[in-house]
Amino acid sequence: MRKNAKTAVKEVVVNQINSAALSTKLSTAIAIREHWSANEELRSNMKLYDILSRCYEVYDEYMSAKDKRQWKADFYDAISNINDSFSKSEVENKLTLTIVRVVFGDSDLCRKRVSTYAKVLRIAGDNASETRVKTSELAAWITERGGVQEVSRTKTSDALTIDKVAHVQKRLQTLGTVAKIATTSSVDLVGNYALMLVSIDDDAMTVKHVFKDTEFVNATIKKLYNEYKDKEVAETKVIDFNRVFKETEEKQTDLAKLAA
Repeated sequence: MRKNAKTAVKEVVVNQINSAALSTKLSTAIAIREHWSANEELRSNMKLYDILSRCYEVYDEYMSAKDKRQWKADFYDAISNINDSFSKSEVENKLTLTIVRVVFGDSDLCRKRVSTYAKVLRIAGDNASETRVKTSELAAWITERGGVQEVSRTKTSDALTIDKVAHVQKRLQTLGTVAKIATTSSVDLVGNYALMLVSIDDDAMTVKHVFKDTEFVNATIKKLYNEYKDKEVAETKVIDFNRVFKETEEKQTDLAKLAA
């Protein structure tokens, strides 16, 4: 049965009203979300990062301690005065998790979050002392990387370890100097290293930019580490044909003597 013109127009008007109502609801939700993101969420995240910075300060103290065994003993005594449910083995084997649990509690509701927060501390601290994240910079470091969840997804195996830095430093000491540039007060170094963008002319090299972000410096050191390790592996696989020929000749001589 065909609809008359009046019915068709009425349905169009109703659809337009429904669409307008939905648009209004969605626009209102978006506006509220934007206000929340710019105010409540931002304040909440910054407060969380402040608490994590305080946890990280404790972890950083451990990382800097010369006698780490004694530090853990002192830490266990300290948390026992607050909560006696923690064991020495937890302090020994799960330090970052224990630090976070002491501060955030251990309810079923926050257990998963505690595990995430502990991983963030490990990733931030899994660097050499010169390049690992400073306590005062942790909040900005987390923010730059998209928040706690994004940081926790980082593969810790990709982190810049103390052994990797030491390995690169040792190899760099054996290399010649490309050029020496006088430092100025305007250049801030990341630990002992800086990453520079230079332009090279016929008779001069001009520094155009100095990267201050530890992420760039660490990425370069990791790349150097991988290149050095690959070269070392390749060098160990090089066959010394002179040695092989000499050993073969010696074996043939021995066989000839036995045959005689």
